[in-house]
Amino acid sequence: QPMSRTPPGDSTEKERGREREREREKEREKEKERERRERPKFNVPEWAGIPRVASAYLEVHKDGVVVDNVSIGTKAFFLLGRDSELCDIVLENTSVSRQHAAIVHHKESGRYYLIDLQSDHGVFLNDGRIPPNKPKLLEDGVVIRFAASSRKYVVRNTGGGGGTKKRPGEDRNAASVKKNKGEQIRCSHILVKHRGSRRPSSWRQSTITRTLEEAMQRISDLRNRVLQADDPKRAFGEIAERESDCSSAKRKGDLGGFTRG
Repeated sequence: QPMSRTPPGDSTEKERGREREREREKEREKEKERERRERPKFNVPEWAGIPRVASAYLEVHKDGVVVDNVSIGTKAFFLLGRDSELCDIVLENTSVSRQHAAIVHHKESGRYYLIDLQSDHGVFLNDGRIPPNKPKLLEDGVVIRFAASSRKYVVRNTGGGGGTKKRPGEDRNAASVKKNKGEQIRCSHILVKHRGSRRPSSWRQSTITRTLEEAMQRISDLRNRVLQADDPKRAFGEIAERESDCSSAKRKGDLGGFTRG
């Protein structure tokens, strides 16, 4: 009786399949190693503390135009990088490391510091690359760049250096500002993102697919729920805690205190 033999073509194809699987495994190991190198553990400095006034922000420039304002005044520190799970401010350029840099508020001096977290392609302060793991003081008006990204981040309202830049609509009369310098207001908000948002993800949803129109309708519905509640302030906090796409949801939408100037 003739013996059954595996056709030569089948044996060759199986070997090719095993070779492809070995190559894929090598690539997975390389990727894991790259991630290990790019994810340095950030040890929060002992001197870090939450600002008393949440007025500091980064003014984001692209091609000479202001495209965004990003708050850095509501937490003791902000992580910046490509990792949307770990970073507070996501930098999408491929040259940016997963955890690229940190901005830390000093609880005693009230000043802000920038730290390069051993990034591959650097952090630049006024076009000069800063050394890794060494905090650099951020003065008002200085420009930050990350790796090869074309975006520029101008530091505003940190309380030091070249003075503060008032946001549009603020009272620019010096006497009025001096008179009301000590006044402070507290702000809260509810954020509803859509798929066209700069970062279409949140703590509630990894990928946000709603349209701008759906987001606007959602905001309108939430607003009506607040206005119709017996206790609007309490209702606002409860709704923010459940529905807001901002990390401030854990604080019932609270963004902290703001003063003039």
